[in-house]
Amino acid sequence: MQNNFAVLVTGGSGNIGRAVVSELCSHNYSVTVLCRSSDSEDAVKALGAKSLQGDINNTNQWISSVDEFDALIHLACGFDENMGQIDMALMQAIVKQTAHRKNPLTLLYTSGCWNYPTNLQMITEQSPKQSIPDFQWMLDAIDYLTQQPQIALKIVSPV
Repeated sequence: MQNNFAVLVTGGSGNIGRAVVSELCSHNYSVTVLCRSSDSEDAVKALGAKSLQGDINNTNQWISSVDEFDALIHLACGFDENMGQIDMALMQAIVKQTAHRKNPLTLLYTSGCWNYPTNLQMITEQSPKQSIPDFQWMLDAIDYLTQQPQIALKIVSPV
């Protein structure tokens, strides 16, 4: 039985993304994955998800589709020197697209372990975030998204 809750996943064909997509599909969510290639499309379809052709670097071709979803799980990252700018441009495009939504878009934003200071103490969910310089952009995106009324932000950080 299909769940009517529609979820879009960026990075859904990656290692973590496949596990997330598989879990969502096993609970009958309506899952769509943003895919850059036919290999990615094949991989997510094998998991039971639909594909949406697109790239986080070029939102113009697919951003209007965000209106069709109840939630977006953001797992994608470019991992190059422009990854912070690409991520912020993506978040800004999502915010712009959702400006006139009746109900906020639930956005699950993943942040990495590099958003915690290096020390010998155990990190918990209550530990303050203090990023290493190369990943400060994640905390900047979280701050930006927190201020957007049409975004119901949920943050997942590995601890």
